Amino acid sequence: MYIGATALYFSDTMGYKNTVTKIDNIITQIKVCGIGGRIISEVTNKYEQEYSQPLKFNYPMLFSAEYNLPIRVFYRVDDKIIYLGLWSIQSATYSSDSKLLSNMYWIFTLVKSQPTE
Repeated sequence: MYIGATALYFSDTMGYKNTVTKIDNIITQIKVCGIGGRIISEVTNKYEQEYSQPLKFNYPMLFSAEYNLPIRVFYRVDDKIIYLGLWSIQSATYSSDSKLLSNMYWIFTLVKSQPTE
């Protein structure tokens, strides 16, 4: 049994370069960006952004991309959380940006999953 990213929650205000593409007011593509993820701090016992291991918390997304496993997507708009259904990762690219705290980050491009026979 393979386990990838079972769900993805994102918004336009998370501090990443997330984008949503719409055609005729229908979301057709989602790009989510990640710099590594979050870990529980040994000092504060709270989740904090992790920059030193850019792959560590992206493994579920990478696994879903490699095995074409669908992901449930939740999108926050203002005060509402909207369930967008099942999406598949079309591409996963590792890129750089000198404006971010970490120079390297992942961009996952998602498209709506299609039923298979």
